[in-house]
Amino acid sequence: MKKSPIAMLALIVLVLVLSSCIQDLHPPVAQKAVIAFSARVVGNPDSSWEWEEGDEIGLYMVSTGESVEPGNILNGVVNYPYTYDSLTGKFWGDAFFPADGTEVDLFAYYPYQDTPELNEGSAYIYKVDVRNQANPYEDDLIFARVEGVGRDVPVDVDLTFQHKLSKLTLEISAGAGLETGDLAGLSVRYYSMPTTADINFENGSISNEQTDAAGGKVPVNAAGTAGVAIIVPHDGGTYPDRTMVFTLLDGRTYTWNIPDAKGFEAGYHSTYSVKLTGWGIEVNPVGVTTWTKGGSSSFGSDYTGIGTVDDPYMIYTAHGLMHLLETYGSTSGIYYELVHDIELGEYLATNDLTWPNVVFNGFFDGKSHVVNGLRITSSAANVGFFGMITDTATVNNLGLTNVVVRGTNTGGSYIVGGLAGVNMGMIEDCFVSGHVEGDGTAYAGGLVGMNGGVIRNSTGYAMVKGNMAGGLAAINDTDEGAGEITDSKVIAESIHGVRFAGGFVADNSGVITDSHAIVRNVNSSIADGYAGGFVGRNYNRDITDSYAVSNRVSGAYAGGFAGYIEAGEISFLPESPRVDTIAGTVDGRLYAGGFVGSNKSGSIENVSTVFDRVVTTGYNSSDSHTGSAGGFVGRSFNSGSSIVDSSAKGRGASSLVEGWMNVGGFAGVNDDGASIENCFVEMPEGKVTIAGEVMLVRIGGFVGYLNSATISDSWTDIGEIDAETLVTRSLLSVGGFVGLQEGGDTTSITNSTAVIDTISSTDSTMLFTGGFVGYMHDSGTISHAGSSAIYPTAKVGSITVSGSDSATTTIHTGGFAGYVANSSLITGITVVVTGSIDGGASVGGFAGTISNTDVSDVRVVMNGSVKGGDLVGGFAGQIMNGAHIEEIRIYVEEDIVSTGTGTGSAVGGFAALMSGSQTEIMKSRVEVGGGIHGHANIGGFVGRVPYNSGVPQKIEESAAIVTGSIYKDVGSTGGYAGGFIGEQYNADISQCSVLIEEEIIGNNSNATGGFVGAFNSGNVSNSYVRVRDITGSTSSYVGGFFGLHSSQSGIITNSYVVTGSIVGGSYVGGFGGLLFYDLGNLRSLAAIITEKIEALDTNPHMGVFIGSRTGLPSTNPSLSSRRYASDPASPPPALVWTGNNQGTDFTSSEVTLVQNSDFSNPSFWLNPLNWTADETWSAGIWNFATGDGYPVLKNAPVP
Repeated sequence: MKKSPIAMLALIVLVLVLSSCIQDLHPPVAQKAVIAFSARVVGNPDSSWEWEEGDEIGLYMVSTGESVEPGNILNGVVNYPYTYDSLTGKFWGDAFFPADGTEVDLFAYYPYQDTPELNEGSAYIYKVDVRNQANPYEDDLIFARVEGVGRDVPVDVDLTFQHKLSKLTLEISAGAGLETGDLAGLSVRYYSMPTTADINFENGSISNEQTDAAGGKVPVNAAGTAGVAIIVPHDGGTYPDRTMVFTLLDGRTYTWNIPDAKGFEAGYHSTYSVKLTGWGIEVNPVGVTTWTKGGSSSFGSDYTGIGTVDDPYMIYTAHGLMHLLETYGSTSGIYYELVHDIELGEYLATNDLTWPNVVFNGFFDGKSHVVNGLRITSSAANVGFFGMITDTATVNNLGLTNVVVRGTNTGGSYIVGGLAGVNMGMIEDCFVSGHVEGDGTAYAGGLVGMNGGVIRNSTGYAMVKGNMAGGLAAINDTDEGAGEITDSKVIAESIHGVRFAGGFVADNSGVITDSHAIVRNVNSSIADGYAGGFVGRNYNRDITDSYAVSNRVSGAYAGGFAGYIEAGEISFLPESPRVDTIAGTVDGRLYAGGFVGSNKSGSIENVSTVFDRVVTTGYNSSDSHTGSAGGFVGRSFNSGSSIVDSSAKGRGASSLVEGWMNVGGFAGVNDDGASIENCFVEMPEGKVTIAGEVMLVRIGGFVGYLNSATISDSWTDIGEIDAETLVTRSLLSVGGFVGLQEGGDTTSITNSTAVIDTISSTDSTMLFTGGFVGYMHDSGTISHAGSSAIYPTAKVGSITVSGSDSATTTIHTGGFAGYVANSSLITGITVVVTGSIDGGASVGGFAGTISNTDVSDVRVVMNGSVKGGDLVGGFAGQIMNGAHIEEIRIYVEEDIVSTGTGTGSAVGGFAALMSGSQTEIMKSRVEVGGGIHGHANIGGFVGRVPYNSGVPQKIEESAAIVTGSIYKDVGSTGGYAGGFIGEQYNADISQCSVLIEEEIIGNNSNATGGFVGAFNSGNVSNSYVRVRDITGSTSSYVGGFFGLHSSQSGIITNSYVVTGSIVGGSYVGGFGGLLFYDLGNLRSLAAIITEKIEALDTNPHMGVFIGSRTGLPSTNPSLSSRRYASDPASPPPALVWTGNNQGTDFTSSEVTLVQNSDFSNPSFWLNPLNWTADETWSAGIWNFATGDGYPVLKNAPVP
């Protein structure tokens, strides 16, 4: 049974492509040591002998000059099968020449028999049996021998075959008394002639001839007008009384007594004219010639049959094919079959003929044969082997090889296809190879130009060019959208379309299932054209269980699978095994995606793409959505757009996503009602980066720009996000997951994760860089609550921002977000930064800046340091404008450092700056494994809370733990340093604590305090600080709890400090350095000093509780405002000073001095008589059962 001539090639290519994306699409070339053959049959000037796909020859290899006997066989090549490949015109097998270069003789025969036999143990023989032959071509026997060849001769060995049997042709006609129609169904048999024999392979001698009482069959065509048979060579003397009997369907018989003088010689062809009449038979010899027609003769006719379903036209020749289609092709209900392969190209060229334009309306069965060499150049509206296949027509089992089909109509749209210009009927099991091209506005397809019917199990191998070009079809659609394609494929070198180009279909509005395209290059050249590895555009219809493999796809809208999708669904069904779409390089001038360039209202589900490079090469300056590149999609937008259960994967370190305005590992843009669910991008060694210099850039590990759209249950794993290449952008947003997120409450990200090795960006007018989101502005939520993701929300190796760190620039950097403003909610987030964050004006382990946004339930782990310019915090650089922060846990293993030198610069363990009305931090904790360093305002929790006239800010139930020191750098003057907060204006702080294992070093700050450096307004209650030492050096104001209290109304209650030593300059106190206004604002407090209080100035103001107070005297009853300090009379502490001590002017009614051992007794704290009325230490807030006796807060995170 014959095979599709390039079906095996298709399988080979498919395997190669899927294993290494794209390899050579041509058939494999044998190594030099492998034997390969080209073959011909001697005496065939008309080329009527044609090798067919799957034909097998048998091969023997013997020593040069030796007979074909067992003892002479070399390399075990005994009856080795070799199979014919019609595409290459070669026989292929796996036999090898001797490796030492020894020359050999090769012997081959056809047709192949799988069991060689020996004649009396010496020579190999071939068993001939022609009793019931059906096809003379398959019952013939031909031999070939070539001498003196080896591995050093050309690979292709030319075999010249000789016929070893005899051929008989009967030309049958009806004479008087019969009609031609009476011959239909005629059967012919011969008797007393040998039907079996043995033929010696060595010398071709015939032996062991045998006859059969049942005789032998002569195959006759259906019309009864021609017969052809293979005859065992013999002579009439040896076999007398030979007869041939002709039997009509009605039972009448005619007998021809073959003359004894008639012999049948090997290699000769005998032809006889036979006329059957109403009363007898007339037989006349036509001639005996050397065999010139070979075994593939079609009984001497161009075609047989009458075109009915029971007796179809059986086509033998190119002439018969052209004649029948030209004459009857448009007639409905006619049946056609090919008998064998047809060489059409030579026939058309030799006879200077033009292939007709046929509107086919019949049933054509190629019987798995091929028509080779079709050549068409036409300006017709529909161009192809068939101009059109109508809706009642069927074409199946047909291959067209080496076609050159070209449309030349430039006056308007027209349609060109290899098999058909237009198909409205049924095509099944067909293929086309060669070249299909349409000039001007042509729709050109490798198989069909337009499909409005059904195509099944068919293949396009042709290179295609046209205005719209598709590997299988330019358009799969009619006005009714009836086009349907299933189980089909394309394997081609290139598809080039001016407007649309698709590896499978250029423009699809029909249904496609279970299909794929493997194309080296797909290209659309117009400024706004679509190019896709599978479809250029898909409009409002479904494509299922299909994929594409390409080396390069390029166009304005370019995608590894589709250039542009508008509505419809692309999916792999749940029960189907998913196959990756593979793209080498996707090159989009406006949009580029590893799977789709741009998706508008399309549904994409359960698909995946693997790519090397996805890049956009330009943008439209008037449209900020252009210049978009994504590993999966350039842009997905509009209501109804959804991408579900899908993925994009980069292939190794070379994988790259590069765009101009919007760049994302998965999507450049997701906006305007689109959704992405349960998707991922995996490029652990790859890079996402920007391509050129533009004013607006959004770049993210998953999506560059998210606006009025949603993402859920998705993740990205990227090696590097690089936004360092340019320095003149106006706005740059860089995020590990999303670059810019905006669009109000309709925008959200839930249960999604970014895993990024490195993020780097460069100075810009406005620069936002975050481990998850660069800039979240006027947006909805980011939530990770209840996620089952393997990774935390953001896992980043390091974040580096180069450029200005000044607060006058808008450069925001964070482990999770660069800048968050006016958004609804961020919750359930975990951030892990395995390295450090370095660079930016406003920098935080979680966010550079948070404004007017609720953030809750967040965990941040920084395994390195946080460093930046003016505003640096372990959690955030700035928290402002009514932001609400709650349930936060931060761990920074190394230092938190601010390099800013301005008076407004700040650094804090949790936040550098907390500003604006109603800003709140609740139930949060920061732990710093290193120290906190800065030039101006430094705090273990918050660096600075500046003045605002609105509703006070709040910090409640929160804590800071600092393993190292809080350190103000020597190189600057001014600012404030505090264990919990550096400078406080108009903030209410309650149930907060700070533990500093090393010391607070204020150096030349204005004020240094164990809890707060400068307390200017607001309140503090139920809070405490524990710090080893507090040193202000030349600072003016230094205190155990505050350095400076300048608020007339600010109250501090139920709070204490425990420290070793307090060292300052002019104003030094165990609880406060300098107090303005009312001592009555300090109530139910304790200063526990375990070593010393020391003042370094010549005339200091120093005291065990307050260094000094100025301004108004107390207006509150002093006796009811209980304050305690360690008694220096029972050291520790020691009071050490230079000059006159002016700080001991407080009476016992204002400050009570007790021994330090009393502070370690829980009863001291629990006794209500020890404290200010209504400001006792509540057991509901404090836990007194501690190891050292000092109470700790119940509701704040435990240090």
